[in-house]
Amino acid sequence: YGSIRGTSSFGASYPKVYVDGIELANPLLVTQFTPETVERIEVIRGPQGAALYGTDAISGVINIVTRHDGSNGGPSTVVRSAVGAASSAYVPRSAITQDHAVTVREGSNAQSGSASFTSGGVGEYLPGAFARHATGSAGFRIVRSKLIATAMGRIFASESADPTSPLFRDSVSAARAGLVVPQSVQEYTVGATATIVQSDRWTHSIVAGFDGSRLTNLADYHTPLPSASAPDLGSAGGNANLTSLRISSVAKLGDPENLATTLTFAAENSMLDFKAQADTVSTQPTTAALSSAVVRRWTTGGVAQANIGWRDAGYVTTGLRVERNESLGSDANVSVLPMLGVAGLRDIGPVTVKLRSAYGRGIRPATTPIRETAWFDPRREAQLVDLAPEQQSGIETGMDLYVGKVFGFQVTRFDQLASGLIQRVAYAAPESQAEGPSTGWYTPPQQPYAPADRHILYLLQNVGQITNRGWELKSDLNLGTLALSGTFSTVDSRVRRVATNYIGDLRVGDRMLEVPSKTGSLSAAWTGGGWTSFLVASRSWDWIDYDRVALAGAFSNSTQADAQLVGQQLRNYWLNYSGVTRLRASVGRNLFRGLSFTLSGENLLNRQHGEPDNITVVPGRTVSFGLRAVM
Repeated sequence: YGSIRGTSSFGASYPKVYVDGIELANPLLVTQFTPETVERIEVIRGPQGAALYGTDAISGVINIVTRHDGSNGGPSTVVRSAVGAASSAYVPRSAITQDHAVTVREGSNAQSGSASFTSGGVGEYLPGAFARHATGSAGFRIVRSKLIATAMGRIFASESADPTSPLFRDSVSAARAGLVVPQSVQEYTVGATATIVQSDRWTHSIVAGFDGSRLTNLADYHTPLPSASAPDLGSAGGNANLTSLRISSVAKLGDPENLATTLTFAAENSMLDFKAQADTVSTQPTTAALSSAVVRRWTTGGVAQANIGWRDAGYVTTGLRVERNESLGSDANVSVLPMLGVAGLRDIGPVTVKLRSAYGRGIRPATTPIRETAWFDPRREAQLVDLAPEQQSGIETGMDLYVGKVFGFQVTRFDQLASGLIQRVAYAAPESQAEGPSTGWYTPPQQPYAPADRHILYLLQNVGQITNRGWELKSDLNLGTLALSGTFSTVDSRVRRVATNYIGDLRVGDRMLEVPSKTGSLSAAWTGGGWTSFLVASRSWDWIDYDRVALAGAFSNSTQADAQLVGQQLRNYWLNYSGVTRLRASVGRNLFRGLSFTLSGENLLNRQHGEPDNITVVPGRTVSFGLRAVM
């Protein structure tokens, strides 16, 4: 549900994610970061980042930069703890929520180290549901006259239960209410960087890292058939590990006051291996024992990029990445990923105006850890099709306007074309289409059909071409102690062409599923007199997804044959969702000697369902009280 600038993949249009320059094997697992450990988050939207970061960056790039500074003789420890209650219409009492963290930071600007531990969770907001997580991280930094070296390590563990949605109305699913499917996720990252200043002109850097993940019994949310009811369909899981090494050199040429050029040259090598969970859970019968082999892929890439600036008024950025990636297949495993950007800057009194435009092209292999470990495939048949990689290219054009540090406004128009996007298409097995009396090899099931009577398989297919067009607006206003900001975006994501052999439910001209046509947010923050407060409202409007309640009922207990639940027949279960507004707020007060309290609320409008579909249930209005001590 949702995306960055429309659809660039089915299931989840995710960006490529780095932590301190270290690539993550599964970017969807970056859900918990201690705020005290984050210095900044760098975001590249669209496929332009692929010229620098390579394949799998067709949706953009996110780099999370963690803090490595020391206490410099000041307070070195931050402790916070919050406990709250989440209301729910589906259990007799509120669920307890917890969030605790300890961060220790020591050292100076020349040499520093830090460690952090976080834990938290949500209690039973549905019968049998829970979620708990823990995160630990540590790092250090050494600064010398010609060298900056850093190292970091991070581990994340989460356990949860995903019971059948209480919104199911059919008898079979209702009987499963409260049935718990335990899930677990572990992620671990280690890495180091070294920056060497050779001279005023040349700087070199090395980044080496390892990231791994383990997923067990992950509920599959990416099929039209009862995706929120894992016991009816199945669960996924597996392991993924990524080892990477990147070496780069940056040269600064010319006169910064007139014509200046920055050249970047980089080479990197990485090894990705992943293995799908062998012990899948399914109510659909299988005829043979399932096995899953380790898939190993090597990637080697080279990058050249030039940034040219003229008198701080005009800029040109151009880059090219040539990459050999075994995941792209043996026929065309070399990709060429270009990008080009131009910008003009003009100061008119206190007003600064910037015009910008950029083009980029990205590519994503057909085989990825997310598809292998998070998409359930009980018969391993969905991965046997020869698939082309997914690609996206396009331009963006925009304007930035600033009035000192008081007001800022940004507007961007994007126009992108995605091709070869891979969808997991359901189809009826040949035996389920047999009609009439039994021939000895197949006995038609008694009606109504039960899940065990279904013979629905999945096939991965390249859909065709998708256009993603829209606008993005962002504005900020700073009035001393009061800061206001707002965002608004529109997306028109449509099918331009379908592949010749495509057997799914999409047609030319259709809006893409699970993509809101509009999203927006408003926020206000105020600080003064020892008090802090903020209020954030966000909303998504108008998207199309499946009527999953009706589909689950038809799948579990109905007279509809398998052929009526696949292909173009699925269009009968499309449903337009109008949107949901979310509201959260917080107020805090400094008490004395580094001690402060916070009273916060999430989902203040108490909307438990309606987003992203009609069976997903989230915790209701949640109010928590916390204390924070700086020592």
